[in-house]
Amino acid sequence: MPESVLGIGSAVFKNCTALTSITLSKNLVYLGDNAFEGCTKLAALDLPPALTTLGDGVFADCSSLQSIRLPDGVTAVGSKTFSGCTALTAVILPESVWLIQNAAFSGCNALTAIVLPKSVITIEDYAFNGCKRLAIVTVPKNAAIGEHAFADCPVLTAIKQLQN
Repeated sequence: MPESVLGIGSAVFKNCTALTSITLSKNLVYLGDNAFEGCTKLAALDLPPALTTLGDGVFADCSSLQSIRLPDGVTAVGSKTFSGCTALTAVILPESVWLIQNAAFSGCNALTAIVLPKSVITIEDYAFNGCKRLAIVTVPKNAAIGEHAFADCPVLTAIKQLQN
C-alpha cells in the first residue's frame, strides 16, 4: 500500500476471503467501518503507529486473526471491531484507550485472558459476550461495565481490579 494512503474507507476489503496479509501505509490514521470484515484468512496484521481511528466492525469475523496490538493514539475499540474473531488469543490495548464499545470482542472464543488498561472508563453492553474460553479479566478500578458485558463466558473465574 502506498505511503500516501491515510485512510481505508468502509468495507473496502470486506469478505476478501483469500486475503492472507497486507502491508498498511505507515501514515495510515483511519480504518473505516467493516474495512476488513470477513477476511477469514487474515491471520496477522501490523497496525501502523499513526493509526488513531478504528471504525465499527473493522475486523469482525476475521476468523484466522490470532493477535493484535493497537497503537498508542487509538482511543476506542468500536462496536463489533473484533466480533467473531474466533482465533484471537492475544490483544494488547494502549493506555490511550478509554472506551470498549458494544460487542467489541463478542464471540472471541480463543481469548482466555485480557488486561484492560487503567485508562478504560467504559465497557459497553455485550463487550465480551460469548467469549467461551475467557477465564480472567483485569479491569480498571472505576470502569463502568455495561449490561451483559461478560455474559455467556462459561469459564470466567476471575475479574481482577487493576490498581492505579
